[in-house]
Amino acid sequence: MLKSLEKQMCDEFCEVGASGNVYTKQDVIETLLERYNNPDYQDIWEAKHFALAKIATDNYLLTYILIQDKTRVTRRSTLWRRVNGDWKVLYHQGTIIDGGGA
Repeated sequence: MLKSLEKQMCDEFCEVGASGNVYTKQDVIETLLERYNNPDYQDIWEAKHFALAKIATDNYLLTYILIQDKTRVTRRSTLWRRVNGDWKVLYHQGTIIDGGGA
């Protein structure tokens, strides 16, 4: 799983979390491995209102709303870049929003 996660992310990947904290590729991979190695971990997610915009050659911005555990609502933005024919995440940000706007 580690190699798969590494392959899906640009080396210069970073994430700005809903807390405002900045996370590196290594931070995110460690968190994902910890979650997915826990047999009791569950993802209860609903994603909607997807939009995709080309921002440059081989670079796209994906935006959407994510509802986690039916209570936490965030607006998500992810920059995707094609590198040597593969699509990889370059940047991701989640911002908590009022659930009524979802």
